Amino acid sequence: MAEKEFLVSNYGAVGDGITNDGYAVARALAAAAADPAQEKALVFECAKTYRITAVPPENRGGCLFDLDGAFGLRIHGKGAKLLLKGTIRVLMATGCRDIGMDGFIIDYSPRPFILSRLIAADKAGGTADFEAEEDIGQKESYFLAPDPYFLFPNRRDGRYHFFIDSIRLLGEKRYRVEIKENSRWRMEMMTQGEEYLLPLHGGSHLVGAACTIMDSDGFRLANLRFYSHPEFGFDIRNNRGNMLFEGISLWPRDGDREQLVSWRDGFHIKDNTEPIVWDNCRIGPLGDDAFNLSCVYLEVVASDGRTVRALPAEKGRTRALLPGDEFVAYDLATGRLIGEGRAAEVPESRDEVVFRSDRELPGLRPGMQVAFYRFANPGFVVKNSYIEGTVRVRSSGSFENCRFNVFWVRVENEYFVEGPIPKDVTFRNCIFTTPYEKDAEIFHVGTMGLNGLADCAYKCRNIRLENCVFEKGVWGAEPGNELIVE
Repeated sequence: MAEKEFLVSNYGAVGDGITNDGYAVARALAAAAADPAQEKALVFECAKTYRITAVPPENRGGCLFDLDGAFGLRIHGKGAKLLLKGTIRVLMATGCRDIGMDGFIIDYSPRPFILSRLIAADKAGGTADFEAEEDIGQKESYFLAPDPYFLFPNRRDGRYHFFIDSIRLLGEKRYRVEIKENSRWRMEMMTQGEEYLLPLHGGSHLVGAACTIMDSDGFRLANLRFYSHPEFGFDIRNNRGNMLFEGISLWPRDGDREQLVSWRDGFHIKDNTEPIVWDNCRIGPLGDDAFNLSCVYLEVVASDGRTVRALPAEKGRTRALLPGDEFVAYDLATGRLIGEGRAAEVPESRDEVVFRSDRELPGLRPGMQVAFYRFANPGFVVKNSYIEGTVRVRSSGSFENCRFNVFWVRVENEYFVEGPIPKDVTFRNCIFTTPYEKDAEIFHVGTMGLNGLADCAYKCRNIRLENCVFEKGVWGAEPGNELIVE
């Protein structure tokens, strides 16, 4: 079936890189989304630059492409560039079916991170003075930073945080940064004249994902190249159906001095119930994880040993469980494994998650954790891809024919809202290297509890390295965790 096309130029988009095209694009998108055709497309013009400095105030999250309940809709860039400003995001899709976006180059101006040079550091007092190449956008003389707020050294061989308490304006493009006490120890590594990346005021860290897809059934995102974005690249939650990322590049422009694409994760992936596939992607350098594959665990509200009432530890009050769904119950405070089982019954509830276990769970108490494997992106596949930085994996699935240049890959649970206890994770025909020294442990399997608690009773199972090569760096596993190397 041929797609019914909606050309953004017919709705006033100019594509000259100067005129704000945000409102024109929104008009074109609204027309396409409202059309009853089963297959329709929003179409841009090749080789044009669409400057986006503002979008309609009703667009959720300040997103250019705001889709709520859309079906059969594709957004074709055809090689066009989207040049966004500040807190404007690219895509918000909720409750959609069979949607797609392809063929864009995406960048921000000004960038979410501003190159600067360290001109002085008071390591005892916890302050560092910088001279920036561009104005970071701070108008007030003193700025009390939100949490978290941080800066990075501009280098590829390390990505460590300097968390910020405040920024004081010293003069034109000159700033005094007060470093939080918990990261002042890193100031010993600071060298006068070294380059650092400062956050853009109002355009970094806490903007939200460039692309968010939630509660949708099927999508394909292809041939998207991000030169920069403020926070997460992709926040993907509670989806199902055929889900594909193909030819996605989170990578700086050739020749850029800034050694960063974004302050936070590339792919933040939680609570999806069917497999997601990544193919031929290039990811990094990022300020946080290239991949975070997990689910949000449930905090127990009440339990009689069989019937459990719980709430998600992040985002939402209920979850659509099914009889037979597999879970693991544990206690982060003590490191105790409470038990594993399946949901035998799932009573209807709008306010919290309620299920009856198929086995007794003695000792399960309020405040403990339950994680369901069906909500941890089961069967994900990342293949034929290049990955830099850091990777966190709790979901069951595989990395195949990938090259990793990483500070570390961690297959482990996370004490901060993220589960489950990992099992059935395979790395097949992958190559690993690192910017670190040759004997650095860059692949780690283990579990943790609160406040750095180690030697937890819950363990990872069936984590496999099959036909993998470590050109530099080594692997390791905490005692009792199953890492199989073949």
